[in-house]
Amino acid sequence: MILALIMFFLWPSGCEEDLIGRWKLISWEATTDSNTMEPYGPDAFGFLEYNPDSTMILMLMKRGRTSEDVQNQKGFFTYMATYEVDCEEGKVAHSVRACSHPDWVGQTQYREFQLSNDTLVIRSPRLKTTSTENKEAVHQLIWLRTN
Repeated sequence: MILALIMFFLWPSGCEEDLIGRWKLISWEATTDSNTMEPYGPDAFGFLEYNPDSTMILMLMKRGRTSEDVQNQKGFFTYMATYEVDCEEGKVAHSVRACSHPDWVGQTQYREFQLSNDTLVIRSPRLKTTSTENKEAVHQLIWLRTN
């Protein structure tokens, strides 16, 4: 009985439970005012995991990184966060706890999402990032459920 009550309060209800699981990156596009690019190339690697305890982790990597990329901290991005879902608005808020870009730590990153079967589409608001040469871009990442 106690375990059932704990699971009831910890396990999200509604669309939140549909996010829970492991996802692999299918595509990542960033659209600026003038063009669309693939920040880590057409074969970027990534995974995303949402957990029932409202924690998440994201990792993105450019395949074929060079030692120069590693030294200059290019071609790799990761963060861990707690998350809250607004099912009515189709938005998720990631409260960043650790990140490969230190300026994100302590910030909340807001994303729009759409779920269709085992496909998850996440869109950012306009962001300036090093992956888009510091141009403002809307990032769209498409994920496929792996579990």
